[in-house]
Amino acid sequence: MFLSKEEIIQGTKEILQDRSFYRGKLVFNIKLPVEIYGEELKEEKLSKMIEFFKKEYSLNLNFIQAFFYFISELSINVPEHAKAKKAFLKVFELGNKEFLEILIKDDGIGIKNSLLQNKIFIKDDIDAFKEVFRGVSAKKEKTRGFGLRTSKDIVTKAFGGNFLLFSGQETFLSEQNKEIFRPIFGKLKGTAIDCLVPLSKKKINIYEFIE
Repeated sequence: MFLSKEEIIQGTKEILQDRSFYRGKLVFNIKLPVEIYGEELKEEKLSKMIEFFKKEYSLNLNFIQAFFYFISELSINVPEHAKAKKAFLKVFELGNKEFLEILIKDDGIGIKNSLLQNKIFIKDDIDAFKEVFRGVSAKKEKTRGFGLRTSKDIVTKAFGGNFLLFSGQETFLSEQNKEIFRPIFGKLKGTAIDCLVPLSKKKINIYEFIE
């Protein structure tokens, strides 16, 4: 699903209003934890969505595993980095059950400020995006953070979908082996990640993309 500049502009306006970038139908909505909890609670939150998918969309276990992995990775970024007061995960359906769109959004400090507060100095939102996709982490521990890059690769390379990242005044889009930046027409408080995933019965090996 190749996106024009005009579609990105219009979709960004939808994201700012907590709606579907692609104007899909809302089929699932949960609040996400904004503070660090145990792994068990995180999985409990997301397992409701996985059960819904299994029942509604006849997805194979291999596909579900890959789906759960990238959503789990993106969701844990909120309590680890965002310093948000609220966050949500919404799932939208497009076409005749042809695509699912996953929107994860928080009202936190954003990617650039998260890096700056941890003494990782960057000049703007685009630089912040490039750093996190390079593996730079805002965690205090001296580790590299590949969760966002891995999730992007699973969505775009394994699923063949679109990956959008919104923070501050910039949008990053990865689709069809093409990556572009676009300014947000407005300003997003916090961070939003929007993933468009084609539904299929093909087998997916996520270990090809995990670093």
